[in-house]
Amino acid sequence: MAAALRRFGRSGSDHWTAGSIALGIARHALLPEDEHVPEIHQRGRRYAVVAEVHLSERESLVAQLDLDAQTAALMSDAALVAAAVERWDEAAFDRIYGAFAVAAWDTHERRLILARDPLGARPLFYHATGDLLAFASMPEGLTVLPAVDAGMDTDQYVRLLRDLAPERDRTPLRGISRVMPGHHVIVRKDGIDRVRWWKPDLTPLILADQDDYAAALTRHLENAVRACLRGVSGRVGAQLSSGFDSSAVLAVAASQLARRTVDAGAVKITAFTAVPRSDRHTQVLAHHIADEGDLAAEVAASLPNVDHVRVSVEHGTLDTLGRTTGLYPLPIRNLCNLTWVDAIADAARARGLTIMLQGGMGNMTLSEPGVLALQELIAAGRFPTWFRIARKLVRNGWMQWRGVLWNSVAGKLPERVWRFMETRSGRAPIATRRFTLLRDAVYDHAGSIARETATADPYTVIDVAESAQPVATSVQNRLAIASADIGSLHKAQLGEWGIDTRDPTGDRRLMEFALRVPVERLIWDGEPRAILRRAMAGRLPASIVDNRRRGLQSADWHEGLIQSRSALIDEIERIEMYDPVASLIDIDRLKALVADMPDLDSPRWQEGDTEVDYRLTLLRTVSIASHMRRVSRSNV
Repeated sequence: MAAALRRFGRSGSDHWTAGSIALGIARHALLPEDEHVPEIHQRGRRYAVVAEVHLSERESLVAQLDLDAQTAALMSDAALVAAAVERWDEAAFDRIYGAFAVAAWDTHERRLILARDPLGARPLFYHATGDLLAFASMPEGLTVLPAVDAGMDTDQYVRLLRDLAPERDRTPLRGISRVMPGHHVIVRKDGIDRVRWWKPDLTPLILADQDDYAAALTRHLENAVRACLRGVSGRVGAQLSSGFDSSAVLAVAASQLARRTVDAGAVKITAFTAVPRSDRHTQVLAHHIADEGDLAAEVAASLPNVDHVRVSVEHGTLDTLGRTTGLYPLPIRNLCNLTWVDAIADAARARGLTIMLQGGMGNMTLSEPGVLALQELIAAGRFPTWFRIARKLVRNGWMQWRGVLWNSVAGKLPERVWRFMETRSGRAPIATRRFTLLRDAVYDHAGSIARETATADPYTVIDVAESAQPVATSVQNRLAIASADIGSLHKAQLGEWGIDTRDPTGDRRLMEFALRVPVERLIWDGEPRAILRRAMAGRLPASIVDNRRRGLQSADWHEGLIQSRSALIDEIERIEMYDPVASLIDIDRLKALVADMPDLDSPRWQEGDTEVDYRLTLLRTVSIASHMRRVSRSNV
């Protein structure tokens, strides 16, 4: 196991054994305090603990543990978490703020506790069968064990092909489970208990006025960024688009780092923006930005300690499919975006950077537009508030009255009526069935199973509906974003590039604040993203704060697809020859899409149907099917 995980731990390893029990860790020092390596089990303690931790509220935990400053200074974050578990058992996790994955062996009651942070920023997998229990931060630490037959779990792959997440703690790898974000797993001789420990308060937070909400958001964001920059003394990287989230993170980080100095002056940030490889992206929707480079450059130029680098992807989308499957333990459903994420990582590593800031969870915590307030206010009978917001939306030019009315009732209409009205307006809804190339019988069966296994957990939102009708509330949408479970993706990037990805927008305090903001405050005075706009006014250029267009990620996706057409055809042939996968997928339709692929300069690439067929359906299917084939160690 240790050898399989060595690339993730470049700062040494350790292990502890007691009879048939063994715990080990491969360390990758990411913080200054990591130089203080804790013992896995200290004499006289109840728990033996291994952990990967980046605390966001270290001082608070130190105070709760009644530790003096001199003692705490010689303790890593992992050591503090071990002390917390020793004092409070599994109740410790609710006191721990930051990214963590923890395994604790209880030497008294002979039980194992596995736990993860609410966002799942640190991954943790386990295998439990018969007399064997094994855990690892990444699946390859388990698949090397002779007793683990980690082939493909067909049911979970089918869920992915149907655009559903795997069932609860399952993964697409047979026999390998995941500790879900915000959960702990307790393994005893007589069974396994899986418990959600993170239960955020969802009651609305009532503050005096809009300025108070903006001040609270600013405070939480500042603290989240400060935690991500703990110990930073040299240049860091940041992903930067033309959007609010990455721009806000960059502005706050640049301000904080400007106060720190090194020999060459203030600590600098290198901001990376993915841009199209050519100008064939110009015919895009009016409200989208295909090339985000210029706006991003304007943000960078407004910050004196930020350099800006534009990165484009020159290779085909599928040219690195084999590498992708080997690098990332779980299937990648969006190959188009992954190509530029990897390209930015290449550029960052070439510059010697080891920390990358991003705003990936901003849609949950910062930039929810608040349009769902219209529907929720009507449902709650709060008509005066609805009318005030609706009137100002129209006056401010964000919507016309028919758009206001439609957004107020669309989610509550009978589906047949909703579908009819959407079609009449020229926005014919796309059936969810079209997003998958599963054979009909497989698709229908998977849908039945998904509905049967859906949980009533109010904090876990899994959409198993056949309709695209918007029926979820704002809070449900944000909880769904939080459940993305991105830990293994970031861990893979740490192992491959040596880059630690840090996302302030996924900070727990910030998430818990965002979940309590009344939805009408997000669109107060008829201004979508009202709190964030107010908080960032004067800190970001007006071109960002006042921007009403959305960045279009991977606007040149079709160029990458065409460039890798040969690789696509080869991969489909291999998929067809491997019956366990081919029996699930409509191979004829897959081939027909390739045969009918438009030429590079065809106007069809600007049509929504073409994007659905190729970007969302074909590429996703091929990526997941390829992962299935390789996991099964097929030699075709």
